[in-house]
Amino acid sequence: MKLLLSVCLLAMLAGPVHAEPEAKPAAAPVEPEVALANAKTTILNLRQLHIGLIGFDSDYGAFPNSETAAEVKDATGSILDMEGDSSNTYFRQLIASTAKTETIFQIGGRMAPDNDFSDSTKALAAGECGISYIPGLSTSNNSATPVAMAPLVTGKMAFDPVPFGGKAVILRIDGSATIEPITAEGDVILGGKSIFDPAQPFWKGKKPKVAWPE
Repeated sequence: MKLLLSVCLLAMLAGPVHAEPEAKPAAAPVEPEVALANAKTTILNLRQLHIGLIGFDSDYGAFPNSETAAEVKDATGSILDMEGDSSNTYFRQLIASTAKTETIFQIGGRMAPDNDFSDSTKALAAGECGISYIPGLSTSNNSATPVAMAPLVTGKMAFDPVPFGGKAVILRIDGSATIEPITAEGDVILGGKSIFDPAQPFWKGKKPKVAWPE
């Protein structure tokens, strides 16, 4: 009897037993043919994005950055929110000036644009952009410099292998858009080095700044 009471007392002192939180299920793999189709659709979107960037550079002397935001507002009278470091906010400068569609900022097979630009809660709202962006560039930079890419994991310089079946899409300043393999670590390797390695000639020894989608 004393033994039973002791066991009960220890159980009460120990407190309630909490179950371990369930692991978040991994995203379901995409069929290879679907993944390839999604990547190709995104390539087409990136090429249209490049046209918008070139037109923007012609008007403002650079691709969208923190300094051009005020110029765009003055020139267009846009009420859209262009302040911040997400790719959504930088790309709203394009929507206000040269690009009148959300489609070019989509990842193929993952999003459906509504092209509602009435305010910032609708124009490229969170979840309506899948493209990451490297701000601070212009046509004067090395033409091989990556300027936009997908699908990066938010907050990381690592690509998500799921949407495109272990592939990434990269847009460069010269307008070339390519499908690249992703390593097991989520990296894209160019010339034996990570695409984000400051030693890449186009970064000139500086770590690139990345603006991720919201």
